[in-house]
Amino acid sequence: MNGKKCALTTAFLSTALAIIAGCGGCTLPGRSPGPGQLIEARDPLFQRPYLVYLPSHYGRQERWPLVVVCHG
Repeated sequence: MNGKKCALTTAFLSTALAIIAGCGGCTLPGRSPGPGQLIEARDPLFQRPYLVYLPSHYGRQERWPLVVVCHG
C-alpha cells in the first residue's frame, strides 16, 4: 500500500470511528427481555453499576450461556 492510499484509509477509518462513537449509547436501561429478575449491582473496585438479568425459568441444574454486553 502506498503512502497516499494509507493516508486515505486512515482518514476514512478515523472519520467512521468518530461518527460511530458519536451515535452510541443509551441513557437509561431498556425493559428486560421478559419475566424474571433484573438485579442492579456495583463493581466493588470501581463502583460502576451493572445489571444482571435472570429469566424466571432459570435453574442452577441447567447449563446457561453467559452473555456480556458492554458499551460506554
